[in-house]
Amino acid sequence: MTGAYHGFRINAVPSDRRDHAWRVFAALVLLTAGLAYPLSVHPHSLAFRYDSDAKLIQWIIGWDVHAFLAQPLALFDANIFAPLPNTLAYAEHLIGSAVLAAPVIWLTDNYFLATNLVALLSIPLSGLGAYLLARRLGAGPQAAFLAAVIFAFAPPRFFRLAQLQLTTIQWMPFCLAWLHQYLDKGRPRHLRLALLMFTAQALSGGHGAVFLAVSIGALLLYRGVLGDPLAPLRRLRDAGVIGILTLLPVVLMFLPYLDAQRNAGLVRTLDGWRTSTASFLASPSYVHTWIAQAFPESWRTGPDAYLFPGYLPLLLPLAGLLAWLRTRRGDTTSRPLRHNNALFYTALGGGCFALLLGPPYGVWQWVYDWPILNFIRVPTRFSLVLMLALAMLAALGFERVARAWPARRRTVVATVLALLLVGEFASAPLDVADARHQLPAIDRWLDRQIKPFTVAEAPMPRDPEDYSAQNARNALYMVHSMAHWQKTVHGFSGVLPDEHNQLYRAMAAFPSEDAISRLRRLGTTYVIYHADLTNAETRAQLDQQFAPFANALLLVHEEADGRAYRLR
Repeated sequence: MTGAYHGFRINAVPSDRRDHAWRVFAALVLLTAGLAYPLSVHPHSLAFRYDSDAKLIQWIIGWDVHAFLAQPLALFDANIFAPLPNTLAYAEHLIGSAVLAAPVIWLTDNYFLATNLVALLSIPLSGLGAYLLARRLGAGPQAAFLAAVIFAFAPPRFFRLAQLQLTTIQWMPFCLAWLHQYLDKGRPRHLRLALLMFTAQALSGGHGAVFLAVSIGALLLYRGVLGDPLAPLRRLRDAGVIGILTLLPVVLMFLPYLDAQRNAGLVRTLDGWRTSTASFLASPSYVHTWIAQAFPESWRTGPDAYLFPGYLPLLLPLAGLLAWLRTRRGDTTSRPLRHNNALFYTALGGGCFALLLGPPYGVWQWVYDWPILNFIRVPTRFSLVLMLALAMLAALGFERVARAWPARRRTVVATVLALLLVGEFASAPLDVADARHQLPAIDRWLDRQIKPFTVAEAPMPRDPEDYSAQNARNALYMVHSMAHWQKTVHGFSGVLPDEHNQLYRAMAAFPSEDAISRLRRLGTTYVIYHADLTNAETRAQLDQQFAPFANALLLVHEEADGRAYRLR
């Protein structure tokens, strides 16, 4: 069967039962084990990073798994930012990842092991999805495997490993693969599978849902403008009751976020949208770091993110384009322009690149408050969609160059290129942190008290303007709340509720009348003071500091690591 699925007019390779996607997955698992070393060998005790974001993710997974059994119908009514409701919607929900993590947590009680396994699993799954999507676009198995390696391991995606909401975008290429299949063949089951994959992605996190929604919208717009019939009633009929019910969880998850935006004032601003020039050349791989030494110092200073995709991922699409330009005049096959998938993924990638650009050229300043897009904190995260587009263009580029080669030559060259890609992306052993963390004894004591109660913890950073330190301390106290899962006034989010922001500023001087008054208004029951988070001089003066507030704070328990006060 001849065709031009991707605009280079190659011989389209149909899916084959002998294609054995499981072999691709197995190869990707082995590559993950090597490139993610030592995290892949010690997932129970190491973390890619153990900063504020990592603590937030640890708490989210823990809360979800706790709520699955304790309050499944009120899962979004999390225990942070007391007494506000729906506070899980102040961050990513990660419900799909928590479903995968739950059995590990129930069996081992090791949250790091569970979270790391989910993150590591997302890598080969992302690669497998990219492989299947490339096959749907007409690429052969060798070219599709190159796409899998690029999307799974290229630095802009691979080094999001610590950000579970960003690394778990594995269902996005699966959804697009089935959507392409539906648009090309019109079979309802393909549409229903695409809807199922969209729901799986939305369950994994809001960022992935937005990335996929943007990609789907762009594909439908592209096909519609170039002649595909809209046929909304037929699409709805093809989805059927099963397909529509598949989307119900997405709607149920969207409502708490909408409520948080409207009622709690969680609105994104343009803060943090600037992308430094160095980010586009930044990569931690050995090869990229070595080559970058030849660049001017100004090109390497102050990157905001790792956005450089690699040299081979850029050269493969270029090679395919040049091969097409050399032979297009003699190519007499033709298909409708709407089936030119190379053109579509070029446009999708170009649009994402325009979002990544900082002022004055970037388009984020005009679209950041659009519906759906206003859930995204910073535009550099669209580099993930750009990497998927680039992986598809690399596969189609190789397919164009190798279209006349015998199968053995295609396999040999693709294998060499895959090894070169792995070598280019390699940065193992990864820089990891010790993730073994014990909950404080004073917080574990709270778990034995009469429930429900609301807790606040101190000390907070002495400088109320140091928001980085404030976020780090709030994230730590959220992890502490995992000892009892009762309400806590602490929380960590991209946008803080105003009343809690004022509380944290007041808590910088705790104990004080202002802080105690604010804690009372929020219904606080206990205040935990962590003496181990202060210096020796402060610890020696605790009794003197708390004595003037004896009528408000009653000391009810003391451990080596802290004290528990009951708010009278």
